[in-house]
Amino acid sequence: MNWINTTEPRKKRGLNTPDIKAQVKAIQIMWLKKYLAPPQKRPLWVFVTNQIVFKFAQKAPVVKGRNKINWILQSWDISETKEGKVPSYIKTMLKVGRKYNVGYDMISAGKTQRRKMPIWHHIGVLDNYSWNKTLAICLRLTHKIKTIGDLEDFIEKGNSHWHCRRLAQKIMEKIPI
Repeated sequence: MNWINTTEPRKKRGLNTPDIKAQVKAIQIMWLKKYLAPPQKRPLWVFVTNQIVFKFAQKAPVVKGRNKINWILQSWDISETKEGKVPSYIKTMLKVGRKYNVGYDMISAGKTQRRKMPIWHHIGVLDNYSWNKTLAICLRLTHKIKTIGDLEDFIEKGNSHWHCRRLAQKIMEKIPI
């Protein structure tokens, strides 16, 4: 008897055994659900997992440590390095997230949530050439810009760094509304 027939209900002449693959997939999705829960509802393992994910962020495009806010909100991923391997449970969870295209729907997000989104390696921007320009580094380090709200405030101030402000405006044009 093949495996597909064993999972069929008894009425269809099967053995009604549980579908192990479906159960494993459900468990993986539940891990991801717990990982994505609001901070006050997250289990402690999520905070450890975040540190591991941040440590193994891919090298290209270059993602500086202070710019790694959330792999779901940003376009970077993890990779293996010489320093060590990413635990398989983390790789599996991230793979499930990518497979089912897990992300935040910014179309329905309000202005407050949009302002809190990370600006660097934003998931909605396909052309990330601007992130590693000298002026972008100035925006990150000198002007301490991390979020869309920070960038909007910087542009509104009319800061004396007109070169930085011009790049800030170009970056804002790339962000989907």
